[in-house]
Amino acid sequence: MFAGKVAIVTGAAHGIGKATAVALAKHGSRVVIVDIDADGGQQTAQEVQQLGISTLALPIDVADSVQVNVMVDQVMTQFGRVDMYSASKAGIIGLTKGLAADLAPHGIRVNCIAPGVIDTGLGTPGTGWTLAELERYAQRDVALGRVGEAEDIAEVIVFLLSDGARFMTGEVIVVDGGASLAHRRKKEV
Repeated sequence: MFAGKVAIVTGAAHGIGKATAVALAKHGSRVVIVDIDADGGQQTAQEVQQLGISTLALPIDVADSVQVNVMVDQVMTQFGRVDMYSASKAGIIGLTKGLAADLAPHGIRVNCIAPGVIDTGLGTPGTGWTLAELERYAQRDVALGRVGEAEDIAEVIVFLLSDGARFMTGEVIVVDGGASLAHRRKKEV
C-alpha cells in the first residue's frame, strides 16, 4: 500500500507511535523513527528492519525546532523525500483544522485522532489510576468493554494515510471504543 513512501513517526519508541511505525512498515513504507528515547527508538528500528524495511532512528526532541530541522535534513539526505507524518500527542483540533484549510489547496490532507483509554505499554503515569482500575473503567464505561491497544490507533492512522481517506481532511477521528457513548448507555440501561 505504501511501497516506496517515507513516513516520519514521532514518539515511535513506545506505545501508539511504535505501533504506528510497525504498521506502516508492514504496509511497505520506509519509516523514520523519531523519539527522545534513543534506546527505545533503536528497538523500534530493529523491529522495522526485521520486516525488511529501510529505517532511520533519530533521537530528536521535537520541541526543539533546531533538532527538527536537522532531522528533516537527515531524512532528505537518506531518503530524498517525506510522504507522511504521524505525530504522537500533537493532534490539537484547532491546529488540525487550520492546517487542513491552509494546505488543502496543495493537495495535503490533515486529520487527527482523539484516542480513548489506550494501553500503550507505558503504564498509567500521571493518571493516578492503575491499569486494573482503567480496565474496570473500560468494562463499565466503554461501549466495547475494553481498554484500547496501541495497534487500534495505528490501524486508523494507516487508513488516514491511505488513498482510502483521500477525500478526508480537517477531521477529528474519535477512537475510544464507544466511551463517548457511555452517557447514552447509562441512560438506556
